[in-house]
Amino acid sequence: YAMLTTWSNLAGTIAFDISTALTGVWDVSSEAIQAGDYSGVGKLSLFCGIVGPLPLVLLGLIPKNKEDQQKLQADNTRSWTGGVIFISVMILSLLVTFAESIYEICFNDESDKEANQRRLRRLMVGH
Repeated sequence: YAMLTTWSNLAGTIAFDISTALTGVWDVSSEAIQAGDYSGVGKLSLFCGIVGPLPLVLLGLIPKNKEDQQKLQADNTRSWTGGVIFISVMILSLLVTFAESIYEICFNDESDKEANQRRLRRLMVGH
C-alpha cells in the first residue's frame, strides 16, 4: 500500500510538470482562446484523453486476489535491480519536479513566449 501511495503521489506531481511543459508545445494561452483559436486546446485535450488511460495496462501487475497477495508475501525472492530502479525513478522524479519548479520561478520569462516555446521544445527533445 505504501509503495502504491508513493507512486500515486509522484505520478500526480510529474503529471503537473508534464502538463506545464505541454502548454509550451501547443498554444493554449488566454490570447489564443480569446482570438478564437482553440486548436492548441483541442490538441492538448486529445493528447490527455489518449494518454490518461495508459496506466490501466499496468493493472495486471497488481495481485488479483487475497491468495495472490499471500503468495507474494511468502516469496522470499528479492530483486536488487528492481529496488535500484524503484529508488532511481523516485529520486529522478523528485529532481525533475524540483528542476521544473525552479525553472518556472526563476527562468521563465513570459514576455517572450516564442523563445520560451523553442527553448522548451529543445529541452523536451534533448538538444
